[in-house]
Amino acid sequence: IAAGEPLTQAVLDVPLAVRAGDEVTLTVTAGTVQVTTTARARASGHTGQTIRVVPEGGKAVRARITRPGAVEVVQ
Repeated sequence: IAAGEPLTQAVLDVPLAVRAGDEVTLTVTAGTVQVTTTARARASGHTGQTIRVVPEGGKAVRARITRPGAVEVVQ
């Protein structure tokens, strides 16, 4: 944003980090063990938000968006 530039909705919009239907990298951490797999996002969201994702052949889990295209299981 440049000095003196008016604040419009276009300037303030933050792009989504994950969109519903995206394939995302899902990380699960248990103690010192970390497992990474792919999952399908069931909702859209921004970094830091919690959404539901479905790992291939698995059940839906709640996961926090850590960066674009990546989530971690919320325990």
